[in-house]
Amino acid sequence: EISPFPREELYRTISQYTNASDFVWVQEEPRNAGSYSFVAPRIKSLLPAHAELRYIGRGEHAATCSGVEAQQTAEHLQLTSEAFSGLRGLVADMVINNINNQHSQVPVRASLPLDKPSATMIPASAHHRWSSRPIYAAAQSSEQ
Repeated sequence: EISPFPREELYRTISQYTNASDFVWVQEEPRNAGSYSFVAPRIKSLLPAHAELRYIGRGEHAATCSGVEAQQTAEHLQLTSEAFSGLRGLVADMVINNINNQHSQVPVRASLPLDKPSATMIPASAHHRWSSRPIYAAAQSSEQ
């Protein structure tokens, strides 16, 4: 819920990340249709002086979506990729791979900056980083 705005709860959460300088608001709705305009000034007032709140989402638009499935899928993939860019680790790899796999059957003509869907839930690039961790073994066994 954003109203009443959970100021104290959000402050407690944000204050746990003392080294963070980049906070991101992600929404699928266009910038003028979602909650960003309401929450942005409130969130910015809670951030440390050195921190920044970035917006990731569709630009301003009269409709909530394009109405064209391929375009909607391309936009969704772009938003997801941008939201998780810069994150490194198993969770980010799994989320991006999962999104790619979900949308691999939809023909998208736009060139996207995501890797092609792989056959496994965890991409080959993550194998060397995660092969000895318990979550990796669980993810591998769930694929079979």
